[in-house]
Amino acid sequence: MTEITQAKANRFKEMETKRHALEMRKLSGQNGKIYQDNVKANQKELKKLHSDFEATKLNLENELERKLKGVQLSHKEKIRNENKRLGQELEELKKSNDEKIIETKETQRAQLEKMMNEHKESIDTARTQYKKSMSKYQFEA
Repeated sequence: MTEITQAKANRFKEMETKRHALEMRKLSGQNGKIYQDNVKANQKELKKLHSDFEATKLNLENELERKLKGVQLSHKEKIRNENKRLGQELEELKKSNDEKIIETKETQRAQLEKMMNEHKESIDTARTQYKKSMSKYQFEA
């Protein structure tokens, strides 16, 4: 009887092994499907996050570009105004310089005339004195 019991035990063991293997395959398939579903869901979420990131990045780049353009326009306007102001100041300095040059020339011309008149007067005075002294000597001779 031990052989029959042994045979039953072996058959029971085989059936349990087959049942266990079948159950393991079934669980493995279920777990594989759950794993694949999770992978797909996570990949979908990752793609969504990536696209959201790209959209946000693009929006921020556009906003930065817009602000940069605004700053550039503001600086161009300031530079244009400053160049205009400096141009006006340069013109005023040129006019002032020209006026000073004219004034200096006029002053120098007046001084030159005065010096010429004084020189003429001194020459006339010297000539008159020379003639007087010459006339003294002409009468004595």
